[in-house]
Amino acid sequence: MKTSLIILAALLWGAGLARAGEATLGICLGIPAIDPGTERDVVAFDRTSHFPVILTNNSDKPQRIITDWNSWGEQTLSFELTDKAGKTSVAHRVAVDYTKNTPHWWILQPRESMVLDVYFADPYRWTGFPDPAHYGDSETVTLRAVFEYHLAQEKLRTNGEWTGRVTSEPEQVVFCNRVPEK
Repeated sequence: MKTSLIILAALLWGAGLARAGEATLGICLGIPAIDPGTERDVVAFDRTSHFPVILTNNSDKPQRIITDWNSWGEQTLSFELTDKAGKTSVAHRVAVDYTKNTPHWWILQPRESMVLDVYFADPYRWTGFPDPAHYGDSETVTLRAVFEYHLAQEKLRTNGEWTGRVTSEPEQVVFCNRVPEK
């Protein structure tokens, strides 16, 4: 009887049932604090300033993830921001007019991660992030990454593309302006 229970537990674990609550994809902000008890800073020096977001395949199967360089994938990543007054807003990619528009996918292998660089200070790429007015100014928000994709057109369906919505844990982040004033 004891051996049967051990075998059953091993089979359930191997089938992934013990991880049933785990989402297929995971997402997190890659903005560490510098020291214990300090803030998570995102610093704008110029338009190339960015921070990473990490997307992880938590499943035991490869996942096809739509790329962000076509109209179907350019809006998959967005951010929910809540300021100190409790006002919520969304930061998202600036829409692009495509002269050529073909869907492509990244293939994330089981337990593999990829980094998405978010050029938050480039107004031609992103809109909605805090933009403190002067050098040295800062704004603290609660930031949460959202990765969401639903098939826009049924004809795009292939085998195994990921659809759904995942969100990161909300983090307090300080957006700092270090752009030299002219």
